[in-house]
Amino acid sequence: MKNLMIVLFLLFGAFSAKAQITIAPYEIELAANIDAVDDIPAVTASSTCGEVTTEVKDMVFSGGCLGNLVRTYTFSDDCGNVERAQQFIKLQDNTPPVIEVGVLANTDDGLAFPEVTATDNSGKKVELTFTEKSMNGQTARVYTATDVCGNVATKEVTERVSDQP
Repeated sequence: MKNLMIVLFLLFGAFSAKAQITIAPYEIELAANIDAVDDIPAVTASSTCGEVTTEVKDMVFSGGCLGNLVRTYTFSDDCGNVERAQQFIKLQDNTPPVIEVGVLANTDDGLAFPEVTATDNSGKKVELTFTEKSMNGQTARVYTATDVCGNVATKEVTERVSDQP
């Protein structure tokens, strides 16, 4: 009987397979517009030992105009196996800032222009400048907004007559 148990152990023990996590093929290095980062397909994994849980952590490092995103996936299964995968995403911004024209504001030189601000989809600071030009008795300001990636938007605003003294 003892010899039979040894033979069975050798037969079945030699063919036992260890559970493992398999990560599906994915793109390791890529570039994505800041507006499309959430659209990057998730890295997935499967296991021979039950369900796989996934944890995702994003870290942004310097480089380029917006930085580089390192997305780390940690996969674990019911047997305690753990595997990791990383994606290196170069963040891009191809969208110009948005110039917003607000309420009327008097200037020191007596001209009345609305308040003008600029925002960017990246959430970063936008440089806003203007030049003035006079035509046909009116003064116009041409506002230029430039984001950290060099995208530019312009908007012309003509002087308004103010009811304020």
